[in-house]
Amino acid sequence: MEKVYICALITSILCHQTNLFYNPIEATKESTVFIYLILMAFLKIHCQSWDYDRHCGDVRVKIMQFLTLCVTVQVLLLIAWFPLSIIVHHFVNMAWHHGPGERDWLVKLIQDNSASFILLALEFCALFMGFEMIDILRFFLSRDDLLSESALSIVIEQRERVLSWKKQNQRKRRRRSKDKDNHILKKIESR
Repeated sequence: MEKVYICALITSILCHQTNLFYNPIEATKESTVFIYLILMAFLKIHCQSWDYDRHCGDVRVKIMQFLTLCVTVQVLLLIAWFPLSIIVHHFVNMAWHHGPGERDWLVKLIQDNSASFILLALEFCALFMGFEMIDILRFFLSRDDLLSESALSIVIEQRERVLSWKKQNQRKRRRRSKDKDNHILKKIESR
């Protein structure tokens, strides 16, 4: 992952958790997952849109990219995340609305957590439907973590050895079972 995206992720989460920017709702785990998703989407768009090299680039360009990412994340939290969160909480409150005095501690506990579960489910649906595994690996791994060609060739060689060993064992088992069957048939015939 690019250093710019790592710094933008850490700074955005820090600004969001400490309320350095305007937050109408306090920071939650759902909004933190939303920040991860936003930055993964930006990295995917950046990789697909431009022919870029991770190691080149002027420092000023990286700083501008960092500032743009941080401000964009905070703006998207305000215009997309917070209205969605308020809407989901409103619908959950409408669904769990009971008359006064009928609320029980279990109903209140379920009501408080159901909005979080719904929001996390929506975010994970967006993650699984919008991103492929290579996008997730591109975001969370560095180039050093990826397997090299020599490591892949060793894995393929070991796989072929295991497959040939399994085939040999299956042949031996078949021979043993045939020998056993023949031995049983001879005993039956001798009676």
